[in-house]
Amino acid sequence: MSDFIHVNGASPVKEYDPGDAYVQFVAEPGRDSVTVSFGAEDGAVIKVGGEEKNAPFTVGLKKDGFGYTEVPVEICRKKGEPARFFLEILRPAPDPRTLYSAGNRPRFHYTPPYGYMNDPNGLTYCPATGEYHIFYQSFPYSASGGKKHWGHAVSRDLASYRELPTALYPDSDGYAMWSGTGFIDRGNDAGLYGAETPPGSRIVLVYYMYGDDGVKAGLSHTPDGGKTWVKAKRTLRFVGAYPGHIDPKILRVEKIGKWVMVCATGELFTSTDLWEWTFNGSDTPGECPDLFEIGVEGSREKKYVRTYGGSFYRVGDLCEDGDGRVAFVPETGDLTLNGGCLNRDRDGEILGRFGWFSGKTGSFYASQHFSDAPDGRIVSVSWLIEKGLDATGTWAGALTAPTEHKLLKKDGRYCLLSYPVEELSALRGGVLFACDGKTVLPDGGGILDCVPASVADIEGTFAPDGGVEEFGFRLAAGEDGGYIAVRYRPREGTLTADLSQSRDGKYKESFSMKGEFPESGEVSLRVLLDSFILECFANGGASSVSAVFSRPADCRGIAFYTVGGSVRIGRLRIYGMRSAFCADQDKIT
Repeated sequence: MSDFIHVNGASPVKEYDPGDAYVQFVAEPGRDSVTVSFGAEDGAVIKVGGEEKNAPFTVGLKKDGFGYTEVPVEICRKKGEPARFFLEILRPAPDPRTLYSAGNRPRFHYTPPYGYMNDPNGLTYCPATGEYHIFYQSFPYSASGGKKHWGHAVSRDLASYRELPTALYPDSDGYAMWSGTGFIDRGNDAGLYGAETPPGSRIVLVYYMYGDDGVKAGLSHTPDGGKTWVKAKRTLRFVGAYPGHIDPKILRVEKIGKWVMVCATGELFTSTDLWEWTFNGSDTPGECPDLFEIGVEGSREKKYVRTYGGSFYRVGDLCEDGDGRVAFVPETGDLTLNGGCLNRDRDGEILGRFGWFSGKTGSFYASQHFSDAPDGRIVSVSWLIEKGLDATGTWAGALTAPTEHKLLKKDGRYCLLSYPVEELSALRGGVLFACDGKTVLPDGGGILDCVPASVADIEGTFAPDGGVEEFGFRLAAGEDGGYIAVRYRPREGTLTADLSQSRDGKYKESFSMKGEFPESGEVSLRVLLDSFILECFANGGASSVSAVFSRPADCRGIAFYTVGGSVRIGRLRIYGMRSAFCADQDKIT
């Protein structure tokens, strides 16, 4: 007899795997309790909460809202240590047509259906199915977090999302599934796929396994195009050094014929088979590193960009010396990726002291790009560090809107643009406000007094006169006098998300990113406003700032303002936004 678990009154989320530390079942609607029975081979003894269980037993379930009941289980065999796992019996999910519209949940930024999320992981485009796979650090049972799983969702259009079951579970031997990477192993270098699997379907995930006795790196593949995942029985082997804090990011570098891995502690490794990795050297540490090749706009030149936790980036090249050692050779210093991230100038001591950032400040973190995206596009998402804004306690954490990167070079200086993907405009609804060719004076506000919105996509062009000190938008304004602001200061070329007037004790900082004032004298601004998320982009993404804020749901006022001089609005549109979930999920099959 093989091991089995049966829960009368609930359905398994996936087939039982004795190697997993968590086993999920979802209770039938209306159930207050379920009946659990176990079986194990070799005459093993099963204990629940320390007590032997030989017969079916009843488990009472939480009665209010979404929640879970945890049943600790031990399978004690005649030989070896007991196998321990947690049976998680979840109450049934609310109607998906209302799940993503409840409370203050963002409407077009990705949030987990339940539980806690942090770093995006394993972002991969699968050309065989046309789907973008988003994985993320997850604890799907509680908004306060716990042992790391990998949550999973897919999108066909980078705008709408469909949830899939948890992809990776912690191991029963104590290892949690921490951050990692995903890619297409077209050449089947890892030997995980048969000839019947098309090269474009050969997705591989590599992840950081964290346990009390240290760290390892694991590998997983999918037999069905991304629906389910099979962990390899062996772990990766590192030669020459072992990364103590891994967060692996892997890409295939054709010019050297090898796979390259960069890690959180700065190590760089290479491999030809994805199993054995050779240490090549170290550079600057930083959690959740990213590495990608990108063309320079308007030229045939290509460069590699190395990012560190999403907090800063460097432009350079991957070079191989005569001994076959590969290194990232930077051609720039530290450049800001997003003004909402950790400020390297201000908080550099944190990097030197800890070796990584750990999301210590800011709201923008852990940026990762989709590997193998079509047409060589570099599209990334980042974690918006948010905890506790959902009053129901159902979920925590969000991802930025997908942004596309382009690399500019001017007067020998590089600039990585970050701008919302064009596909996001498919979620635009009706035009809430339109304005063309209007000049606004410092005391001439009021053009938006009748346009309240808490979810919107704002896009416009603005020509400030020489006296303008700053101009922008006041958002989420209410009768309490509070608001949040998006401002642009032409003399400095600085874009700022200012939360100082939010009247909230938790989120009250200002986040800024400096750029160049356009030679044309016309500034372009794009603002994504989504419940408690604010993302702003100036001049095509030369400056970008992402932040979370807290304001009452009924504070929905929008106003345009200018200080010190007049601003001519060339074109301004404010769009309502449809949900990326609920009915829109039906568009993804």
